[in-house]
Amino acid sequence: MRQNFNVWMVIVLLFGMIAPHLLVPLMASAAASNTIVLSQSFEDDQTGGWVKVSWMGDGTIAVTSATASEGSKSLAMTNRAARNSSPFLDLTSYTQAGHTYDLSLKLKVGAGTDSFHIASNVEADSLSNKYPWLVENKSVSSTDWTTFERKGYELPGDTKAFKIWVESDPASTTTEDLYIDEVKLTDVTPAAATDSGVVDPTGIQSSFEEGQGNWVRRNGSGNIDISTADNHTTGGTKSLLTTVSEQYDGPLLNVLGKMSKGYKYNLSAWVKMASGQSPTILRLSVQSGDSSYANVSSNVTVTSDAWVKLTGTFTLTSTPTVLNAYVEVANPYSDARSFYLDDFELSYSGQVSGPKPIQTDIDPLKDIYADNFKIGAAITGDQLSSDVHNLLDYHYSSIVAENATKPGSLEPAEGQWNWAEADKIAQYAKAHTMNFRLHTLAWHSQAAEWMFKDAQGQPLAATAENKQLVLDRLTTYIQTVARHFGAIAVPIDAIDVVNEVIDPGQPDGMRKSEWYRLTGLDFIRTAFRVARQELPNAKLYINDYSTQDPVKRDYLFNLVTKLKGEGVPIDGVGHQTHISIGGPSIDQISESIRKFGEAGFDNQITELDVSVYTDNSTSFDDSMLVKQGYRYKQLFQELVRLDNEGKKANTNTPAYNPDGWISNVTIWGIADDHTWLDNINNITRKDAPLPFDVQYQAKYAYWGMIEAVKTLSPTHLPITARTALTAQGTPVNASDSVWNTIQTIKTQQSGTLQAQVKTLWDEHNLYARVAVKDITKTTTDKIELFVDDNGIKKYTFARNDAQITEGSDGYVLQASIPLAGTLGKQVKFDVRVTDMGINDGTEHGSNGTIVSWSDPRNVQGNDSLGYGVLTYIDATKTAKSFYGTPAIDGEMDSMWADAPVNTTDVMIEQHNNAIAKAQFRTMWDEHNLYVYAVVYDSVLNDANVNAWEQDSVEIFVDQNNGKSENYQDDDGQYRINFKNVKTVGGHASQNNYTSATKRIDGGYVVEAAISLDSITPTPGTMIGFDLQVNNAQDSGSRDSVFSWNDPTGQSYQNTSRFGVLTLQPKPAPPQNDTPPASTPEESMKGEEHKGGKVEQNGATIDRVPALIDIQGHWAEAGIQELVKAGVIDGYPDGTFQPDSTLTRSEFVAMIVKAFHLKATGGAGFSDTGSHWAKDAIEIASALGIVVGYEDGTFGPDDNITREQMAVILARAAHLAAASGSLDYKDRSDISTWSQGPLTALTAKGVLNGYEDGTLKPKAFCTRAEAVVSIIRILGWG
Repeated sequence: MRQNFNVWMVIVLLFGMIAPHLLVPLMASAAASNTIVLSQSFEDDQTGGWVKVSWMGDGTIAVTSATASEGSKSLAMTNRAARNSSPFLDLTSYTQAGHTYDLSLKLKVGAGTDSFHIASNVEADSLSNKYPWLVENKSVSSTDWTTFERKGYELPGDTKAFKIWVESDPASTTTEDLYIDEVKLTDVTPAAATDSGVVDPTGIQSSFEEGQGNWVRRNGSGNIDISTADNHTTGGTKSLLTTVSEQYDGPLLNVLGKMSKGYKYNLSAWVKMASGQSPTILRLSVQSGDSSYANVSSNVTVTSDAWVKLTGTFTLTSTPTVLNAYVEVANPYSDARSFYLDDFELSYSGQVSGPKPIQTDIDPLKDIYADNFKIGAAITGDQLSSDVHNLLDYHYSSIVAENATKPGSLEPAEGQWNWAEADKIAQYAKAHTMNFRLHTLAWHSQAAEWMFKDAQGQPLAATAENKQLVLDRLTTYIQTVARHFGAIAVPIDAIDVVNEVIDPGQPDGMRKSEWYRLTGLDFIRTAFRVARQELPNAKLYINDYSTQDPVKRDYLFNLVTKLKGEGVPIDGVGHQTHISIGGPSIDQISESIRKFGEAGFDNQITELDVSVYTDNSTSFDDSMLVKQGYRYKQLFQELVRLDNEGKKANTNTPAYNPDGWISNVTIWGIADDHTWLDNINNITRKDAPLPFDVQYQAKYAYWGMIEAVKTLSPTHLPITARTALTAQGTPVNASDSVWNTIQTIKTQQSGTLQAQVKTLWDEHNLYARVAVKDITKTTTDKIELFVDDNGIKKYTFARNDAQITEGSDGYVLQASIPLAGTLGKQVKFDVRVTDMGINDGTEHGSNGTIVSWSDPRNVQGNDSLGYGVLTYIDATKTAKSFYGTPAIDGEMDSMWADAPVNTTDVMIEQHNNAIAKAQFRTMWDEHNLYVYAVVYDSVLNDANVNAWEQDSVEIFVDQNNGKSENYQDDDGQYRINFKNVKTVGGHASQNNYTSATKRIDGGYVVEAAISLDSITPTPGTMIGFDLQVNNAQDSGSRDSVFSWNDPTGQSYQNTSRFGVLTLQPKPAPPQNDTPPASTPEESMKGEEHKGGKVEQNGATIDRVPALIDIQGHWAEAGIQELVKAGVIDGYPDGTFQPDSTLTRSEFVAMIVKAFHLKATGGAGFSDTGSHWAKDAIEIASALGIVVGYEDGTFGPDDNITREQMAVILARAAHLAAASGSLDYKDRSDISTWSQGPLTALTAKGVLNGYEDGTLKPKAFCTRAEAVVSIIRILGWG
């Protein structure tokens, strides 16, 4: 006993000798304060601050003895004038921001039953929904008291006011008296408490002036030592030199005991490459457990020129048995790299808010989705002994090791097995009756690298003997893993047998990994066959990321169907599904799952997370979390729909699966306190990609998953405004080609009812084109447009409105809303469509269906909270693509001469005023789109390993002009550097385009032929298109990016901001004065779309073509007249395209023909010398009908405006200018030089304004308008 006393005395004395400021108490789990801040039983005859809600129905508040829950009195609201007459209580003075409260009260009604909830107003800027329901609807009767209770409601730290009221359900119609009793508000905010532990805040500093200390190599031994060759420490002479030869290696320090759970730490280190070493990407990281790793700093490119600081923060969320800080090489390199480390520092920052108890009054995710698929989570072993395991147990039915079962973790060296963490996870799954997924057996990353090396550690040569050696090693590895888990009696339910084998940038689609280099496809065949032999009851999957990408999806599909056809036992496909709140589209994810499901493969979502970031920002707000909630909702709605579709498929097809197409959805983490996305992509930031936050509380993401399959009233997802872009443009009608320059936005869909919406703007109006899919035509169908621009305005259009055009499956509206427009303006806007038709099979049926673009409540008339926001952007650039087939050799063929020239003037990125731009032209034929680009760049460089940071041209093609926010199957990215090295994205492949490049003085030329293999190109076809120039510095990094139209820099994944090319007709065949040898009838063949007179059987007859797109058009008669007269022609495809624009040269040619003009001596213009309309332009010039521009050009291929057309037409008709003012809303837009001609032409009825009271003088003239104006001025028809 005496000996024990002495030991404890020594410990006490030792602690007493430690400076008090170096010991910080460890905070224990919080103990609730449980302070009652408000208790009301109304026995004192006081109403306690209760009043009627001022903005709702009237009523009388008073204490009553008529009924009571306890005692003899309660609070009554009588004489309720309406169902929403509600009692109200301001709790602001009783509460504190940041505190947590339990609230309860009892309700009773005077007669019958009714449904009530507790509504609130929480005035906090951090909340997007300031009016949450604290307690949802509950039934209240006149016979018993009903208790309403909300536990653990935390007021945000910026709360300014907190008010509640008792409100009846919106569907209620009763106004019975309402009684309230036993109101109680309790402050349950966790109160700080301490335990007996302490945390050491002294940190660590390593300057290496005293030696190497405890620093070691992370992977292996040797090649780490003190060096005096370089130093960062002020006044010092030493640093730590480490040489590594593989990814993830570097100097490591054991810091166990220097960090404590629930505390945050700052880490930093100075690094520099040794002399003569290549630039290398390094980062600072922490290992907190056997296989739990976190990148503390961003990835930094380090050179031998200067010291660079790596820095970041780390919060320890568990109590690990392994805790290391280290600097590692982030990327794989083929050669050894040596670098210095100096002035490492780990410092104490402070305590962070710990997790709260998990919510057990919400639905477990595993139960909600039990009828469709398992809900899984990726975990580390340390998490199983931390608080987060409670969340895991409650919500998840399947687990997978985040890292512990990867080959590089299990067997980092031959025969060296690390089973501890893998066993812990596997046995936990068994003990908690969870599915256990094994990830993975063969992967190019985090691999057992020794499998690819010889006895001396050198890479194996690709020989037949070494192929067999590697396959034998793989076989032994799989057998050992399978038999080990069998020995500890842990069943394996699913295995990612091989991981990430597809590379869509390769000609054959296969990743050129060490596995592939040494064995080809045989490592895949072997892995699956051995896995099936060893684990016959496990489902076997091939797993990959970005499987929604059409090119990658198809390569993967072709691979698995090929191998399955050989008898390789592939059960299914794993879709990692690392996505963000911005993309990819749910449609793309769905299409990939469907493709494999229909072919008979099972699908598992294996690594789901939804990053809150879409750019390089470093923080997120509540609105981003709301978007994430809707993203989870949309995804899980589609996953359930797809799974059910597999169950309902034809039983005689491979698509049928009684268990559905999806068997497991695994989320890559449990809660946001631990996610691999923290500090990823060289950006120091915290991400929040999972359904639960860092305190293990349900986020909007969780509620999105719940509301995907369960209707909650009210919703837990706050109303969030949708956003869209509206481009500058003035459409003539609903079929105007300008509508094809802007992205489509879609309303919600209900049954078959949905609308596609496009908007445009100009100085005076906002234009909307709404195409409704609705086959149940009734006169009560309608479209409503809403705008809130300092006040709500509603515009209603019944289906029989004059501005609506009927179609085969619905109807189309074009409407203009008077609204001043300026670039950059934002306006609140929404569209609501009502279908009052017959029963279409939806739950609403003939009762009517309403869909909206933005407001999910469909109550746009009440408020604009749910309106979307339109942002006004520049007009989309358009260009003409002439017909022709050039040779692809880098030389400018003569046929390129007449092709319009476009310039990449839109700056996306620029550093140090660097500029490299291109002038480009395009042509097309029945097979390809051709591009000829001249890039002006005096310094050319391709040193950077990233293709996009080399001097290069990127051509983006959206063949169907879908303008989608994510690439569809037809969308391609074609990158060509100045040395003609090609890289691709999307639909592009090395096989569907050819190119040539040529160096020239001051730059280079790129010529390309891109296959139009997803469409049938014809004249008038509009193609989404953009061209981008990447400019590299001398050092190899990118210092400027310029494009033709898209300013976002997102063209590689988003087509919505592409410009538009319109394919032009083939040139007319040359005229031949020699009489044809064939008969008149034969000579007309192939020209049936040209008008004029023809001799036939000795008589002169009119030749009128059959034009397929003018029937019923308002200008049909005039078009027929001028075509018959040979003034204007249709197109070879039988169309006239009456609503397309026309150029200045085309209109002048029409005038010369229509007025039979002849003259000589006309002035030439600098840009018409070789133009097809040169003669007509010179005739018009000689007669003073055209004069061109001040710079000596005519602009023959510029679209002609209505006022330019008017001036030319008036001069040709010798119509004198008229005086007076024009009474149009946009008369201020009329140029001074066109005022007189326009006045004269409108007075004669040649030109008219539009129904909205505008003349649109600066709008482009259409072919139909030009025809009718000529007909009217000549008095024809």
